[in-house]
Amino acid sequence: NVKSLQRQIDNLIVICPRQFERDLEASESREEGKTLMRPGCNFKGSIKEVNDHLNNSCPLKPLACWFQSFGCDHSCLKGELEEHLVLQKKHHFDLVVKHVESLQQKIQHSQEESTKLQVENQILKSEIETSNKEIHSKNDAIQKLKDNINIQEGQLLKKNYEINTIQDQLGQEKIQYENALESLKIDFELTKLLKENDKQIDEFKEQSIKIIATSI
Repeated sequence: NVKSLQRQIDNLIVICPRQFERDLEASESREEGKTLMRPGCNFKGSIKEVNDHLNNSCPLKPLACWFQSFGCDHSCLKGELEEHLVLQKKHHFDLVVKHVESLQQKIQHSQEESTKLQVENQILKSEIETSNKEIHSKNDAIQKLKDNINIQEGQLLKKNYEINTIQDQLGQEKIQYENALESLKIDFELTKLLKENDKQIDEFKEQSIKIIATSI
């Protein structure tokens, strides 16, 4: 079945793939009359062990140059790395200098940006302080207006009280005036009646005198 076949494949014994490629290159070189002396890998193991060997223990595993972080993208075998470092000493030095200059430029740019940000921050602080002063001044003006409104409202209440008091007094005086007018009207009518009565008495007296004189 499939699982049994997979186990058989995993247990097959193979040599290092890198060594296999080198053997092919060596075979082609011999055909061309060239002899290559290179280190080899003696790994022989199962297919399932190949990945671990290639990643961790294979002497043919290419190593990155020590100056990779500075820009060198060369990779080679461990035994060839020292030769590369010696031959490319000036190139590596130039890469380091270039990298340092780049860092210095970045630092200078960062410092300029920092200075610019500090200036902008100071401007913002000044604007905020100015705005706070304006707000404080406006708050004081608003408070003064509120105080004036409260004073005016108090004065208005006082005036309204005075007006109500005067209106009450006028109402009472009106009642008194109307009562006085009514009294004067009654006195006038009574005086008129008394005068008419006196006139009738005088007429009665004159008539009585005439009657008495006629009878004598």
